Amino acid sequence: LTLEHGRRTVLLGSNGLVLASSALLLLGDTWYALLLGRVCIGAVAGLAASTVPMYFAEISPAACRGAVGTAHQLGVSLGILLSQMVTTPSLNLLGSADLWRCVFLVPLACALLEFIVLPLCPESPAHLYRTEGSSAALTVSHVIWSRTADLSPTRPPRRPHY
Repeated sequence: LTLEHGRRTVLLGSNGLVLASSALLLLGDTWYALLLGRVCIGAVAGLAASTVPMYFAEISPAACRGAVGTAHQLGVSLGILLSQMVTTPSLNLLGSADLWRCVFLVPLACALLEFIVLPLCPESPAHLYRTEGSSAALTVSHVIWSRTADLSPTRPPRRPHY
């Protein structure tokens, strides 16, 4: 899917599934509506688990690629921890029988934020190379990595130790 349509397009499309699943989970009255909402959000989780690290690796400079991948995994872990804290009944946040559906406003808000921010991000140079050729990929690569050139620390070149 990502090879054919691009990482950014797949992520934007998966936000449509987030909106559908959040609506089903927030407003669904029947077990099959809740089941369909869970299936949709599971599909989004699968798409995001494979597409986001790939997209981040392709748009980040080589010097910080590992840190970007680690930050993504840290964000996933912190998201799981936060969801556990918010839905714990003893904390009285959203873990009650009356408020449990409000938890699904969080992915809805994240999807809306991504709908706004993701179109401002560049398409992956690897996808552009496959679909539009090397000149488009080089143009986007230059734009991406020239912005981050100022962020990289300046170090003198290392000399080999003999």
